[in-house]
Amino acid sequence: MISRAFLWLRDNRASVRAAFAMRIGAMGISLILGLVFPPMLVRAMGDNLYGLYQSFLDITRLGGLSDLGMGGSVALKAGQYLGKGEGEKLRELLASARSVFILLALLGFAGFFILSPWLPRWLTFDRISGTGSLRLLIIFGGLNVAFVILAGYFHSLNFALGTVTWPIVPGLLISQLLAPLAHVWLAIHQAPLWLQFTPYALATGLSGILAWLMVKWAHPWLGNLRPLGFNRTLWKLLAGTSGWFYLATLGNAIYFATDRPIIYAGFGGFAVNRYRFNYKLGELATTMILTASFVSIPKITQWVASGRPEDRQRVILEANRLNIVQIILGCGAALGYLAINDWFVAWWQGAKYQAPLALQIAFAMNLAVTAGGDAGIQMAARCGENGIRNMGIAVGATGLLNLALSFLSMRLGYIVGIAAATVLAQAILSLSLGWLTCRHLKMPVLGWSLKSCLVPVMVVGLGGLIRMGWPLDSLMHGFLLIASYAAILAVAMRVSGLNREMVAKEWKVLTNMVGR
Repeated sequence: MISRAFLWLRDNRASVRAAFAMRIGAMGISLILGLVFPPMLVRAMGDNLYGLYQSFLDITRLGGLSDLGMGGSVALKAGQYLGKGEGEKLRELLASARSVFILLALLGFAGFFILSPWLPRWLTFDRISGTGSLRLLIIFGGLNVAFVILAGYFHSLNFALGTVTWPIVPGLLISQLLAPLAHVWLAIHQAPLWLQFTPYALATGLSGILAWLMVKWAHPWLGNLRPLGFNRTLWKLLAGTSGWFYLATLGNAIYFATDRPIIYAGFGGFAVNRYRFNYKLGELATTMILTASFVSIPKITQWVASGRPEDRQRVILEANRLNIVQIILGCGAALGYLAINDWFVAWWQGAKYQAPLALQIAFAMNLAVTAGGDAGIQMAARCGENGIRNMGIAVGATGLLNLALSFLSMRLGYIVGIAAATVLAQAILSLSLGWLTCRHLKMPVLGWSLKSCLVPVMVVGLGGLIRMGWPLDSLMHGFLLIASYAAILAVAMRVSGLNREMVAKEWKVLTNMVGR
């Protein structure tokens, strides 16, 4: 049985549908683990300390930007060289890339180490007792950043190779199970925060080692650690792409890693926890839905780079299929979130953590808009020589818009505005990059925009109005709500272009894959 499982993984290591199915399974397990560990940590640490810790994690995530976009640059260039069959050029490029990653990892750690005496005070972390040495916490955060950068080199190669199935199980076991288990044990024994963080730093390092082994198993020469190259021309080539990737990554980090520090500064640790707990279901659903593009993009990148007419047609078909699937999944998940989130939060953490309906509608809107526009956003970076530049500018600009509006909302004491700022910025990003994708692939812009942005907004808007009118206080209201949501989703499926033929085709592909 085990040998057959390994053979199946080997045969389907680059299968988009296998990876998507496995990631959905991993998301299910992550959901269960995510329900178990946070309540245990809140009880062991308290609201204020746990809120501080969550804000610190976002700071380390921002520190991971110290790779300056090199991971995305290597993934893109490696995919293009592989698509063109230019193996020797790829060898030379990777030799120089390895030296850059080592240098950036050292600089990332040095930055945290140098700032460690002052950063806790700047972030107001020193107002909470029971933290232990905050300077050591920052230093270990820097160590984790270095591990993230080094591991990013091998993760980017796996992505370029299309190895999207193998990394799922190790990542789940190490990062989602073993590290949180160790964290809970340390928190119960009231260990200082820097010690509670060490399991995650070790998990990051181990994940990087496994990513390197996966590259060697698939393509041994791509997993070489030497030689280290110092070719200035190749460094310039990587930097020309990585700068735009960095801007895009920075914008994404602003979207996902600044809300909690802003909320902590303006509203305190309890507000951070309530905000996070109420978006838990939305976060899991978003991650699952975006997986569809994550596992599809490696092949799309190579098809775009090949330049053959038949591959261009495959790109258009795959882009439309991916867009429709993500729109429907996003709308369905958003309506489901509105229907059950109050019950879920009360059951999981307690009624005191339930959020106002306006905040939940903003979270649902963010989920649906993010999912609906993701295909166009991801495709834009692969369209033409200026694709990544366009993506970097758009993501960076909308990320800064999100940050400015979130900060303004915090200063005004309006926490719902922080979530609404993300919705507005994400909608602008989706429309702008979707337009660039359509223009490059010669697809109808209006139809794509209506499907990707307007449909999610209308679906969640109607769902929110119905939820206001029919509170879940009786069985009849619950039945009416579910029936209304089903009708709304059916209309959205029709408008988005999902039909019986597409469903039957996907089902046939999946059953054939499982049969093998």
